[in-house]
Amino acid sequence: MVYTLDVKKELNEISNLITHFGSRAPDHLIETHLSEVEIIVGQTDMLKERLEKSTKLKAIINVKCNWEPNIDYIEAQRRGIYVLSAAPAMAPAVAEACLGYAISLSRGTLGTYKKFLKSDEKYGIKGNINSYTLFNSDVGFIGFGNLAKSLLPLLKPFNCNISVFDPWLSKDY
Repeated sequence: MVYTLDVKKELNEISNLITHFGSRAPDHLIETHLSEVEIIVGQTDMLKERLEKSTKLKAIINVKCNWEPNIDYIEAQRRGIYVLSAAPAMAPAVAEACLGYAISLSRGTLGTYKKFLKSDEKYGIKGNINSYTLFNSDVGFIGFGNLAKSLLPLLKPFNCNISVFDPWLSKDY
């Protein structure tokens, strides 16, 4: 959703793009290009030894949206290398999926679908005995980062009672 064909074309026009998909880039690929790379987008391990070899590196963009200990953040900062997260770009799509999963779980959609395939589904109250609605439900967030902030407006039409616990937020938030 972020790396579309249009984005690929545009990046190829302005840079020498080196790509690897499906897993973390193999060490031999990284080591071969460290001295020439200016931006890394991925989950590449960048400890001090690699940062020392990365003389042109300006930024590391983490696509996994977390802060694993696979980067020497202090050394990167000392060298003026920005370490950024793609979380804001990915959060809306993930929030949309989360809402879909919540609705599916509340209605037992997957289980009902499997029963439907076997002509074993039930209708009416019998088929919905364990179902519930999101309308006016209590919804809690533990942590209120990019994903939660993208999910909150999607829950608004359901008039949910929202509770948030995030020790990083101020009391005034």
